[in-house]
Amino acid sequence: MPEVLFIESMGDYFTIHTSERKITTRCTISSVEKVLPDDEFLRIHRSFIVSLKKISSFGPTSIFIGKKEFPIGPSFKQAVFNSLDYNGFVNS
Repeated sequence: MPEVLFIESMGDYFTIHTSERKITTRCTISSVEKVLPDDEFLRIHRSFIVSLKKISSFGPTSIFIGKKEFPIGPSFKQAVFNSLDYNGFVNS
């Protein structure tokens, strides 16, 4: 089974992006966030949840999974950095 890289919200729909395919379904990202394990996934923006295991780097305004860049939403910034520091990442 392919691992989830990130989840992207598009209004009342969301898309799960894996290394092999994309799956889109009707549901809000907030509903999905509630059932995901906190130690494996992190909401970084109103439109994105990322897999903590797949983060390759991050900076003050964005997170990278490989070469793909994701913005860190202003209202999520403090929680994102607290979580990343807690999980052993180094802010650069």
